Parts: sequence; structure tokens; C-alpha cells
Amino acid sequence: MRSILSLLAVAVLAVAGSAHAASAPFEATLSIQVGTFDPIPFSGAGDADTVPGGTVNLPLGSVTAGFVSRLDAPLLGIIPGFSVCAPGYPDGTTFPVPATPGVLFDCDPLDNGQLDALTFDGNTSATGGLLAAAYLAGQTNQSAVAIPLTIIGVGGQATFNVLGTASTLDANPWTTNQVVVAGGLASTTPFANPFCTAAGDPYPCCTAAGTGRCDQFIDSGYDDRDGTTGLGELKLVTTALATLGALGTVPTLAALTITLPEPTSAAAGLAAMGALALLARRARRS
Repeated sequence: MRSILSLLAVAVLAVAGSAHAASAPFEATLSIQVGTFDPIPFSGAGDADTVPGGTVNLPLGSVTAGFVSRLDAPLLGIIPGFSVCAPGYPDGTTFPVPATPGVLFDCDPLDNGQLDALTFDGNTSATGGLLAAAYLAGQTNQSAVAIPLTIIGVGGQATFNVLGTASTLDANPWTTNQVVVAGGLASTTPFANPFCTAAGDPYPCCTAAGTGRCDQFIDSGYDDRDGTTGLGELKLVTTALATLGALGTVPTLAALTITLPEPTSAAAGLAAMGALALLARRARRS
């Protein structure tokens, strides 16, 4: 049955012209790992434009998330809350940080973050930013630090302040290639890190071979869509690194998985009948 459905989908696309984009329903999950914080999940669904062997386009706002967490141990001893919500909220904004360690998947009364319109070039690269910011909340659950995330998945550098320290975030576009990012907050207690070969090598946070106060992430994407129908699965990954002056660095890894499922038997049957009717009309005219 699966092969029959695939052949029917191929026939429909052949009638329409395989070089053209086809609108197809999709489901997407996005996970963002910021340093040692809990992973931040985004999810969504909608209709995407997919070209067999070519581009994929997702519409603005089809993938959203609101994430607010109280940390088990306050960051730097004074910052107990971490959240990812819509960008643009000023210092002093009150967040719904839980009273005990845990996670809320809604920024209410703030807006949730979302994925901007995204375009995959059909090769290895894609662009589409995160319309979100990472907020660190103080003891009164008010925003003390706002880190812009809009360049993640786009590329470039953004500036912000952490407790009076000028800081930067360097980010990259999405890719299906392997990505690696490492960093580490300043600490007097290095821990085991197998990627360190010597002090400062290959990352500045390495203190000796096998040790360093480093957070290191590796991931890879892929394009497993069918070359004829444009349906299947696409995974994109990207990295960013926040530099917090003397406080050290914080790495970020984001992974976006887009699933374009094959049509159901009913949908494929209707599409096939429509394709056959079109072919019949063309035959009569000729």
C-alpha cells in the first residue's frame, strides 16, 4: 500500500510539474540547548512549500514555545530563573517563574517565542531566526538579563549586558552538516572533558588534557526527503556562543526536525482520481 501511495503521489506531482513547489502539511519540533540549562522545546504544524530535491519553506510563527524555569541552583548565586519568551521585554518585567524548581511551557502573561519564516536552499543551508529572547530573572522574578536570540539560525553578532558586563552572542545559519560548539563559565573547579587535548586546546576553556570547565555540543542534520515527491524528513542544526566577559562563555545548540508525511490513503486516492481525470481530458483534446 505504501508503494502504491508513493506512485500515486508521483503521478500527481508529474502532472503538476515536479520542478514546482507543492504545499504539504508538516510537523516540526525544535530543541534549544543553552549551556547546562534544561533543553527548550518548540513545536508546531502547518503547511510548507516543498520542492522535490530542492527548497523547503516554513511560514512565520508555525513553530512556537514558551519556557520558564526555576533553577535548582541559582546561576552565579543570584539568578534563580531562566526563560525563553518573545523578545523585547525591558528590565524589570515580571516573569511567571515557578515557586520551586521546574518548568512552565507558557510565558503567560508574556507572549511566547516563535520561529520566523524559514527557507532551506535544497542543498545544506537554511535561514530563519528565532523570534525570542532568553531572560535571566532575579530573586523577585523580574528580568535582569535579556539575551537576544533572533540571530540564531540567521547568523551574525548581537550585543547585550550581563550584570554590567558588555557581552556578545555569535550565531550561525541552519545547516544539514555537522556542527560543534563549546564554552564554559569561569570556574576554579575544572571537570572531565574528553575533547580537551591540552590547556587551551582545542577550546580556551580547556585547562589540561582531558579536563576543562567546558560545555561541548555536537550534532548533525540531514535531508531524507524523497527526491520525487519532496516528502519525508529534514533536520537542520545550528550553534551560537555567548561571550560574557570574565564570566566565561555559554554555548547554544539548536536542532529543528521537519516531518512532511506521505499522504493518507484517502487523500492519495482523491489526488489520483483528479490526476487521472486531468489526463483523460488532455487525451480527449489531443
